[in-house]
Amino acid sequence: MVEFVFGAFGAFIRWIFIYNLNSKKIGEAYNTNPQVEDAKNSYAGLFLVPLGIIVGIFIKY
Repeated sequence: MVEFVFGAFGAFIRWIFIYNLNSKKIGEAYNTNPQVEDAKNSYAGLFLVPLGIIVGIFIKY
């Protein structure tokens, strides 16, 4: 379940910043090598979710 959340968040972030909202480009990347793209999404989410939590804590206090 955690892998799914990190993967979904990472995919969203990569879609915005790496692929510049270009769904065709991200679709081509998934079609050529889906396992690598899934791993990249998971790692992006794994690093960005805790970073967002830490930044949120600093902003609040």
